[in-house]
Amino acid sequence: MFDLGMSELLVIGVVALIVVGPRDLPGMFRTVGRFTGKARELARDLQRAMDQAADEADAQPQPAPGQSGPVAKISRCGVVTLG
Repeated sequence: MFDLGMSELLVIGVVALIVVGPRDLPGMFRTVGRFTGKARELARDLQRAMDQAADEADAQPQPAPGQSGPVAKISRCGVVTLG
């Protein structure tokens, strides 16, 4: 995804060790891990919802060629009717 090599990861780890400190570093990694886990879960849920919406849209009957589907008509008073 970000195409990070081993040397880049090592630099990030050393900077994190210096900035956060050795005592709080494991807690920070745990927090980052939880955050990425929740982000992945949200992305999976969004993907499932989009797939389900696409499947439902495909399952709706399509009008035969030469026939039009339902047409919505809006009257002057704002009432919507199909027909």
